[in-house]
Amino acid sequence: SYGKFVLASSALDATTLFHPLAVGAEGQLSGAVALMGAASALASHQIPTGQQYPKRRIVFAFFQSQSFGKAGSACLARDIHHFQYQKMSGASCDRPWQPDLSFRGLDLKNLGEMVEVTQVGRAAEGGSPFFVHTPTAQPSSAFQTWLIEAAGQLGGPSLHSSTDSSTGLPSPAGPQSFLQYSPDIPTASLGDFDSVFQNQYYESQFD
Repeated sequence: SYGKFVLASSALDATTLFHPLAVGAEGQLSGAVALMGAASALASHQIPTGQQYPKRRIVFAFFQSQSFGKAGSACLARDIHHFQYQKMSGASCDRPWQPDLSFRGLDLKNLGEMVEVTQVGRAAEGGSPFFVHTPTAQPSSAFQTWLIEAAGQLGGPSLHSSTDSSTGLPSPAGPQSFLQYSPDIPTASLGDFDSVFQNQYYESQFD
């Protein structure tokens, strides 16, 4: 087991299965690029002498086919919860085909928090604020407060709570697939919109 971990995720594709027809530049890819930037920054960061490494591993996940029943996140959540297979082949699996089985070291009981990065391109472009969305069952959590305070300490674009907590996580949200197994996991979704999307081309060929 990898022990306690935090799941940071983003979607990879728009509604079409043919990427050149609807790449989802703002709707999906802006969040994926931002998450890759965060992973790169953390990987290159040098821990000062005398300071401890983070106590929790960060797992970065990029999900495909989220617009089709959250297929990507549902598959990973299901496999972590209970991976079913017919034929193993060393460190991989032939049926179903899985070239890497390292996810089997993850345990949902050790999943501490989840953060999803959604549409962030417009805020990054114009200096507008970001908003944090939480599940309807977690309208005002300590995790949400911590995220907002941490963003303030970094001195970048401001992060605010969504003004309408009844909307919950913007769908299709990857964390929703994991919450069905463990509904109390502190969860947040970060985006450049409050209660409605600002991207008029969302899920269209013009995005």
